[in-house]
Amino acid sequence: MAHVIAISNVKGGVAKTSTSSALGRAISKMGHSVLLVDLDAQADLTTSVGITQSSIAYGTKDLFTPGLIDKLGIKNFIIPTIYEKLDIMPAKGEIDWYDKGLAEANDRLLSQLFDSKLRSRYDYIIMDCAPAINVYALNALNAADLVIIPTQAEFFSANSLIKMMRIIRHVRQSRKADLAYRVLVTMYVQRTRIQRTVMEEFRNGFGENLFGTYIEIDTKIRESQSAHIPIIDYKPISRGALQYQNLAIEVLAFFKQPAQSLISLTEQKTAKTEESTQTFCPFLGFKDDLKTVMNYPSDLNHCHRASKAAPPKLGHQTTHCLTQSYLACPMLQTSKKISLPTELQERPSNLWNKLGF
Repeated sequence: MAHVIAISNVKGGVAKTSTSSALGRAISKMGHSVLLVDLDAQADLTTSVGITQSSIAYGTKDLFTPGLIDKLGIKNFIIPTIYEKLDIMPAKGEIDWYDKGLAEANDRLLSQLFDSKLRSRYDYIIMDCAPAINVYALNALNAADLVIIPTQAEFFSANSLIKMMRIIRHVRQSRKADLAYRVLVTMYVQRTRIQRTVMEEFRNGFGENLFGTYIEIDTKIRESQSAHIPIIDYKPISRGALQYQNLAIEVLAFFKQPAQSLISLTEQKTAKTEESTQTFCPFLGFKDDLKTVMNYPSDLNHCHRASKAAPPKLGHQTTHCLTQSYLACPMLQTSKKISLPTELQERPSNLWNKLGF
């Protein structure tokens, strides 16, 4: 049965589509079947995986036309991509997406559709939502098991998080009591003091509901968008690709699913077969204990657990080692399931006081 993920934020420009594309491709490359669902009228997710508008007969908006699914069948709404184990339910990019007639549309249509026709066909369903709370976004939230909220470590993005917390609380109280959420910091600039400060407040305020992985600004991500190729395939060892791979591992851990290396598959094949707690490093593959990464820090590494300052073992590790941040190091993360509070913490006091709310 598929795990359903909605990637949503009421604020635009926070990398929702980039996250949907990269996360979906990373998970599919790890061996899981993935269906992307483009719920944004701009259809950027559709374009990002190489689907042209001329090849689309029916888009996600057409799902809401009464009786059309029963008449045509769900297969007419799904297009296979050129990437293995990755399909997409595309958007046609029509300008009349937000018809007034949809105001009374069924806000559980996607939930019912996934349960009856799609959960059994895929391992993961990932929905890219528009920067608004309309009937499509509400459908996505009602259908989701997990909501990923991309945000920047900045004042206006923090303001939008308050709105998202209220929306998630409403959905939990009215429709889906077990809806989980995780906050993902994107477009992060470590050298900026205010962003480091806000990031620290996010960690204090959201705790386990904040992904350990953050996504830094990377020009290769923008280049991949222009090329209509997911960053995972466009530049596999770029900083953005490796960080999204790390995010995929966290998502799989949330659902307690096995992760497969994108880089060092040979390491996995030769790993010991006896029972042990395996951990993963994107440069070294799967390892049986945490000590391995401590002996391979790069010259940029400030790992709190490193026993000595060893020289980098791989050329690209010098500039791309994910262990330079303690919280972003997949070798040092635990894989325990998130324990959500009974009620969402809408206003973490330290964060909102400092930002002037």
